[in-house]
Amino acid sequence: NAAALGASSSVSFNVTNSVVTSTDVAVVLLAGGAANSANYGISVNMGSGSFGVTVRNLSGGSLSEALVLNFVIIKGVNA
Repeated sequence: NAAALGASSSVSFNVTNSVVTSTDVAVVLLAGGAANSANYGISVNMGSGSFGVTVRNLSGGSLSEALVLNFVIIKGVNA
C-alpha cells in the first residue's frame, strides 16, 4: 500500500500466526521496494497467536512508498 504517511506519523497492523507466543521474539525488517530504511522505524509488540507491527516515518516529510517487510520468529521461553 503506497498510502501517504505524514512526517513523524505511525501506522500499525497485526500479523496473525498460530505458532507465535508472547515469549517469542519477532524481528521485522524493511526488505524491499524503493524505500530508504533510514526513513522508517519499526517496532513489534508480541502476543499469543499474533504480533503487532508499528511503522513510523522518521523523515522530515510525508512518504508514499509501498514497503515490503520480512519477519523471522525466534522461539523463546520464560526462564
